[in-house]
Amino acid sequence: MTIWNELFQNSIQMVIFILKNQRKEVRTMERDVYKDLPPLLSRKEVQEILKIGKNGLLNLIKEGQLPTVMINKRKKIRKEDLITFIEEHVENKS
Repeated sequence: MTIWNELFQNSIQMVIFILKNQRKEVRTMERDVYKDLPPLLSRKEVQEILKIGKNGLLNLIKEGQLPTVMINKRKKIRKEDLITFIEEHVENKS
């Protein structure tokens, strides 16, 4: 392998390394957006975050796409479950 080929290969590996680390940083920054949310969210709060109506949210829950927990006979959505749902359904995700 010539010196130029070796330099080229090293450059490609460096770019790949940088891109992978940037992706991790972006994911961390995306999660920071949700840091102020309470650990358990009401139906109304989730509707506002997802910008969907009551029936849309109930369908997501019924289909099992968005898990709930029962607290005092009311369904609540865990913040982590909502974040996971959003991350799985974001278009153009790297």
